Amino acid sequence: MAEADLENMKVEEYATQFFGFTPKSFCNGVYNAVNDYIMECMKAVETYLTEKCSDSLSEDQIETGTDLILHQYMDTFNRTFERFECYVLKNIFSIPSYILLNEDTPQMHQYTPQEESLLDAEIDDLKMKVWVLKGANAKLRNCLSEMEQSSKDVDLATVRLAALQDLMSKSGVSHPHESLQLTYENIEKGKKLIEKLVQESEEIAGPSL
Repeated sequence: MAEADLENMKVEEYATQFFGFTPKSFCNGVYNAVNDYIMECMKAVETYLTEKCSDSLSEDQIETGTDLILHQYMDTFNRTFERFECYVLKNIFSIPSYILLNEDTPQMHQYTPQEESLLDAEIDDLKMKVWVLKGANAKLRNCLSEMEQSSKDVDLATVRLAALQDLMSKSGVSHPHESLQLTYENIEKGKKLIEKLVQESEEIAGPSL
């Protein structure tokens, strides 16, 4: 594609942004509308001649005559419309170079190398902060996981303690230290019983030789 064609495409795109439609489409719309009016007009002329001049003119003569008029009329209209289109595109739909669309306003400011360096430094700093935050978030997730596990352990211990308290309650023990004391006393009783049995066994066996 030629460079001139690319430039024309850019101009048309900018005009479309500015006006909300392409100037060429506007001209085509006007041409089609006028063309429709001409066709309707010539059809009305042909109908009128058929109704009023049927005695002196045949249908073929009327049709041939209206076609000739239409051809001459369209030839004149096309040449006139070409001049109209050139004038409209050049003087009405041309956008001056100083006109700037709102969305293109940021392009007016061009960054200097120093500003670009500062911007790059800010971007690098933000990247580092993001990296640090990701690390902190990972640690927080680990802590949260440990806390959840600790919470589960506490819940399990609570269930076991409740079961132990229920067991002690059924055994007539109201406090844990009483249970420990009772266990200790039972152990001492068992120990004394074993010592007594050993002593009796030795007495029955008699003195050793």
